[in-house]
Amino acid sequence: MNLTYKLEESRVKGLELRAGETIWYCVPLDLGYDNDKKNAELLFAKENYLVVTEERLMVLAGDKKTAEYELKDCEKIKCEHQ
Repeated sequence: MNLTYKLEESRVKGLELRAGETIWYCVPLDLGYDNDKKNAELLFAKENYLVVTEERLMVLAGDKKTAEYELKDCEKIKCEHQ
């Protein structure tokens, strides 16, 4: 199972990684979330990724970060297979 899909440079730039921040997980999504609209949508596209670094969880749609959450602000973080 591939948990670290490679992103094109334009998409990596869209994440606006902080100094020293590295991608730990990067997987395609079929669900998009728009942080501004506070709305989740079912999307059937190969443009959406869930990206996790040592600091944040982010949703990337194309070259644009549409949601981000600081891991330190999360009450629980749970990783499990489907």
